[in-house]
Amino acid sequence: MNSNIVREIKTSECTYLNGLYSLLYDYMNPVLHLGIITSRESRIIFGNIKELVAINQSFFDSIETISSLDIVRIFLEYAELFIPSYSNYASNYTQSIMYLKTHKGMNRYLKKLDIGIHDLLITPIQRIPRYILFLNELGKVSPETPEIDQAKSSMQRIAGKINMFLEDHENKMKIWKIQNSFFPTQRFITPYRVFKRQGELMKLTRKGTYKKYKVFLFSGLLVYGRALPFIIQQIMKSCGKSYVKYILNRKITPLNCFVCSSDTFQVQGIEKSVIFRTECCEKDGWIRSINDSLAVIQDMQAPLRT
Repeated sequence: MNSNIVREIKTSECTYLNGLYSLLYDYMNPVLHLGIITSRESRIIFGNIKELVAINQSFFDSIETISSLDIVRIFLEYAELFIPSYSNYASNYTQSIMYLKTHKGMNRYLKKLDIGIHDLLITPIQRIPRYILFLNELGKVSPETPEIDQAKSSMQRIAGKINMFLEDHENKMKIWKIQNSFFPTQRFITPYRVFKRQGELMKLTRKGTYKKYKVFLFSGLLVYGRALPFIIQQIMKSCGKSYVKYILNRKITPLNCFVCSSDTFQVQGIEKSVIFRTECCEKDGWIRSINDSLAVIQDMQAPLRT
């Protein structure tokens, strides 16, 4: 087995472990001691970082002095410990990032430090794929070692779970940015809500004319609003809220969607029904997306009815 690869694994693990300790001793412990965050907030922001430090310190101690042939065995032994620990960390990651964005005390403290906390918080998310790459390299130089495939399979199971949480994270952050772009402040995020589509559509008014709106579609929710007037945009910028772009006009819980004409379609909702106009090619895409969002809600509700 190539000793250079093994040496690289050990060096990489040492660097990673130092980053975990930095999260613990440069960030979590000081802000707790200073009273900037509570113990509950610490669990939200840092998750189970203490658990990861303990497990990876033990893992590093195990691989630090062993021979090249034993390192795969260590990967196999620790894979079962990594699964719950890294899955728990990944499941909390979205909440951590969103909480940090709105915690004024933490943000003031973080401005004083050189190392970005976000760069450190994401390292456990990136670690398991890194282990898989190392195992791939070991497999190239030791193709007749079945333990490598076993260890890689275990790591891939963890990576699959982490990817699922990352997809949820990206979706939640997308929704979070959209809800913060509205005035007054909105809350669109729910545990199972998924972002589907956005764009500019012409909405039929009571006067029979069409006005342009920014429309956002999620599973079980359609939202539309108008651009902020210039004077309000300037006020928002002066308050440090340049991300606010729209005035909310209406939130609709869609029940049905169908074609009205070659360039219009109607959305029937619990609150009201609206007719939108767009280009023919866009119309079909919107109808498909709305029907898909309805299907997601129906699939979620199906187990509740049985």
